[in-house]
Amino acid sequence: MALSRSINAIVCRAALLCAFAGAAHLHAQDSALPKAPWPHSSCNSPADEYAPAVDLRGSGMLFTSERSGVSQVYHCSASGKVLLVGGTFNEKGRAAGYVSITSGGDGLGARYLLAERQTFSSIVRVTRTADAIELGQPLENVNGQFYASQPTISPDDTRMMLVSDREGGFGGLDIWMLERRVDGTWSAMQHAGEALNSPGDEISPVLVSSDTLLFASNGMGGLGGFDLYMSVYRNGRWSDPVPLDEINTGSDESDACILPDGTICFASNRAGGQGGFDLWLWKP
Repeated sequence: MALSRSINAIVCRAALLCAFAGAAHLHAQDSALPKAPWPHSSCNSPADEYAPAVDLRGSGMLFTSERSGVSQVYHCSASGKVLLVGGTFNEKGRAAGYVSITSGGDGLGARYLLAERQTFSSIVRVTRTADAIELGQPLENVNGQFYASQPTISPDDTRMMLVSDREGGFGGLDIWMLERRVDGTWSAMQHAGEALNSPGDEISPVLVSSDTLLFASNGMGGLGGFDLYMSVYRNGRWSDPVPLDEINTGSDESDACILPDGTICFASNRAGGQGGFDLWLWKP
């Protein structure tokens, strides 16, 4: 078992290094940044910020903020300019967030939709244009009278993962997975398995690639609260997760993504931010 965990750790670290190695050159303003995580200089507010995502159809980063009183999606440019994203996905007064965009501009997001008797967080299709995110139809086979949110889609559009408390999980919030079929449709939703799920809660999965996953859990030990983990998909299964202890603390860490320059952006409620959850940056 110890040998297996050591091998998993090596594989995960190698995958993470590959992600860094494929990154673009550093932005000029990041050239002298410290090794310890630091709060994002442009995106944070006294409200909660979370769910950073690389904007594959444009430069910069997308993220979710509750600064308007309800969750909405914002864009942060490479220069640090933050704007509310236009389009029909960000409907005034209605919670929206957790967008994940492919290199082709299609993607997913989370919106509250009316079910039989009440509203539930649900997964919807979105389209990223040059200056907007447009709302599409609810995704088939994943929504119902249960929580379904925090979707992520691999950049090559072949694998999707999300968080749900639907029946069939291990308890609380679990990570679920869908695969793209040869005919272009999505497979049935399947539980992502015991390697990625615990009796606690697993949240904020992010597919760095189709076989490399970042996520957070409060049920796998760790340093306290939610901690960030990494797993890779090999030989038909997800490897045992490796904690990102360079980032994790006794507070909550979640919602990690790898930016084009190799920096990891994540959400945390640790001390030193502006209040609630803030976006933090770290680079090895």
